[in-house]
Amino acid sequence: MECGHFSPRTFGKSLYHQNRGFTLIELLVVIAIIAILAAILFPVFSKVREKARLTSCISNMKQQGLAVMQYVQDYDERYPVSLQEFDSPSDLSHFSWGGILAVPGGGVCNQPLGQAPVIVDVLAPYIKNEQLFNCPTLRVPVMRNSSGHLCEDYAGSYGYRCYDGFGRPGNVPTYSGGAELAAVIFGLVSGVVCPQGVQTSSVGWSACGASQASITKPAEDMLLFCNSWGAHYGATDADVTAGRATGGTPVTYMDGHAKFQPIDIGGFLRFICNPLND
Repeated sequence: MECGHFSPRTFGKSLYHQNRGFTLIELLVVIAIIAILAAILFPVFSKVREKARLTSCISNMKQQGLAVMQYVQDYDERYPVSLQEFDSPSDLSHFSWGGILAVPGGGVCNQPLGQAPVIVDVLAPYIKNEQLFNCPTLRVPVMRNSSGHLCEDYAGSYGYRCYDGFGRPGNVPTYSGGAELAAVIFGLVSGVVCPQGVQTSSVGWSACGASQASITKPAEDMLLFCNSWGAHYGATDADVTAGRATGGTPVTYMDGHAKFQPIDIGGFLRFICNPLND
């Protein structure tokens, strides 16, 4: 064969290999591989994103802890009096002081209900950025109407260690409603009940108005908590509180430090029931 000359047989084979595409089977194999990789990687990416949100939530709680410690120093070493959260108009029952709260949370929030202390307002002199009360996982922001009144169900993503009315210390005003933690401590939630000894001595459970000197284990007892026991773990609150699933939540402790508090199977009551003066 002379230089620059191709035989028909050689040229045909070369052209065939140049123009040949993927077969259907080969395309299906590639698609299957991509699907398998996606199934493996997407959960990993999701966990990474949640880890970042968790870190942000813990950072929020550290700032809240610092603010509470400043409050304690300014107010004779006593912890704030505050609603556990603002998710019911009955939370306001017996208050005539604190920030003005309004309903409905899901609407225009233009109906003032009355006054009550909510942790967002109580810590306002120490925390200027209300975004610090919004957990990026729960995404329950602080929402106010045009008059600055706090809207029902939008007082932030965090709860405070206080309950409504039941067994309250003598120096804490009476109020009722929204008593989720009290319901657990006093056995009002079926199947989720603190031991009887805790129920009968629960006057020492609430942080509302408690003196700093009365806290026996400030580095172990919670003060503020992200308002879900399972969301950061991909579990439901009901499964965690009933002992059917592992959970956990970011927590600020009585000494002001914050960290993620894991809750193992059946560990919810051990975590939530301990009084402050044991």
